[in-house]
Amino acid sequence: MRKTKAEAAQTRQMILDSALKLFAENGYESTGLTQIAKDCQLTRGAIYWHFKNKADILSALEELYFKPFVERMETILHQENAWHKSAEQLIVFFTDIKNKPAQLQLLRFCEEQKISQDNGIKELFSTYKEIRHRQINQLIDKACENKEIPPNTDKIFAFIQIRSTVQSIVNLYAEPIEGVDIQCYVTRMIRQTFDGISRGSC
Repeated sequence: MRKTKAEAAQTRQMILDSALKLFAENGYESTGLTQIAKDCQLTRGAIYWHFKNKADILSALEELYFKPFVERMETILHQENAWHKSAEQLIVFFTDIKNKPAQLQLLRFCEEQKISQDNGIKELFSTYKEIRHRQINQLIDKACENKEIPPNTDKIFAFIQIRSTVQSIVNLYAEPIEGVDIQCYVTRMIRQTFDGISRGSC
């Protein structure tokens, strides 16, 4: 019997959930489609009906959990007061992530896989890195033009400040400090960075 769209979507999500769990537990390179199919109680053929290969599954996970944030940031870049809105969007993303276990699990997995030699992972990570860097640079350029930050701001230093803050937060989620609730510090870290640049720290 042919599956309905709702059933197909449910199966696809089940595959993504199992894949993320196994990637996190065993590593990307050590996880095969056979293991994913077994965990889902599906056949390999059912996996291939939804995804071309393992890299396609990882790409789908990134699109599901990270792409919406990237798209929201892209929209904000074309709005008024983009500097302030971008800071608030970063705060929302990082303070909400603790309440989204799959998203947090994917973030931690991505950090662990940064040194992976797998071409699929390297290409995917490189693509998202380029997007992040472009968005930060565009935000700084627009903020200078709109005088949200001083026109004489050292743009490279501002880029380093923002990138370093974001990466520090990611690192703290990936490798939590015992007894420290990173959510208590996310807002302060981001606002301190953006407010500092606004006041001419760069």
